[in-house]
Amino acid sequence: SNLYNTYANPGLPPGPIGSPGKTAIDAAARPKTNDYLYWVTINLDTKETKFSRTLAEHNVYVEQYNTWCTANVGRCA
Repeated sequence: SNLYNTYANPGLPPGPIGSPGKTAIDAAARPKTNDYLYWVTINLDTKETKFSRTLAEHNVYVEQYNTWCTANVGRCA
């Protein structure tokens, strides 16, 4: 019965689902320069995200994510 349920209703919803704030738009339009190559969210509850410059560093953070997933069964894809 919810017209915004895109799983149950084909096509686009009748209106916007959400609207980003000014800070998000500004960040997307003018991203800060950095030398990060990788990122991974390591805690899906707090949204804590780790950025890394090397694959080795990234793999450490991926292991932290995997540890979180093991402790929170059914929360990770």
